[in-house]
Amino acid sequence: MPTADDKLKELDVRNIKAAAILQNFSLEEMEQVLETNIFELMGVESELTQEQKDDLLKVFKDTIENRTVARLLDALPDEDVEEFSKLAEESAEKADQFLADKGINKEQIAIVEIVLYKLELAKSKQGEGVE
Repeated sequence: MPTADDKLKELDVRNIKAAAILQNFSLEEMEQVLETNIFELMGVESELTQEQKDDLLKVFKDTIENRTVARLLDALPDEDVEEFSKLAEESAEKADQFLADKGINKEQIAIVEIVLYKLELAKSKQGEGVE
């Protein structure tokens, strides 16, 4: 059974992989991705109705949330997953404090997932994809 240290090392490896992906982009490209509307990045800003945009934003939000939660759960030792899940149902603040006590930075993980997702969408528009 993996220990807490093993899980954190695994999370660090994922962050390093994410950083390696991000290193393939210039600072200017990164700034453009972060500042550009997601629909502009995809090249569909003028083609979608507001209702379609709202529906897609919900899908994007759910995807990022699921990816973030998966990374958070991967970072926790198996014996802490149930306790974290219980705390998350009770209160976001309690769950956040639990993660902080375990040395897991939820905001950092979420930001990495947001940036990677936006880059994936931007690159898919160009037919390049992100590995």
